[in-house]
Amino acid sequence: MDGGGRFARTLKGPVKKTGIERARASSQHNPSQKSHSPRSSSPRSSEPVPRAVAARAAKLDMAARHPLARLIHAIEHRLPRGAGVGATAFVLVGALLLGAVRCGHVDALIEGARDTRDALANAAGFGVSTLAINGRKHMSQDEILAVAGITAKRSLLFLDAAEIRARLKTSLWITEANVLKLYPDRLQI
Repeated sequence: MDGGGRFARTLKGPVKKTGIERARASSQHNPSQKSHSPRSSSPRSSEPVPRAVAARAAKLDMAARHPLARLIHAIEHRLPRGAGVGATAFVLVGALLLGAVRCGHVDALIEGARDTRDALANAAGFGVSTLAINGRKHMSQDEILAVAGITAKRSLLFLDAAEIRARLKTSLWITEANVLKLYPDRLQI
């Protein structure tokens, strides 16, 4: 039966050869005979052999003769679709990471990833649009932001309040600091 639940051969009358059997018969003909094109009639049948069937028959014959071809044929039919694309992407990403590590560009790569995630979070509405700094006497707002490491690119979603607090306490003019993230877009120091 074929894939549609129909019989591939008639149950009455003479048994016809399938397309693959006709293609094999045509590919194994005597070399002294005329060569037949895949669309022409095979020497042993009056029906034409489609090209796709002839190509499949030739591929199966090659897989039966060569062990390496048999292995490749088995791998092609057992791996899911897209496995080759996934493996290629894996190798390319691995090569890029290895090159970054070997050439010392890991810090630049990490910084680029941080900038990308902050840009995505800012686009989603988590950018710092309102900033409130209370209790400052000896430092300006720009100086406090420089010590804290807060720039216009940073997003509230990925700001680490404990890290900012620790950076602020390293300044001689700041004895105590509290950092509050008020979602979606406010920061209070």
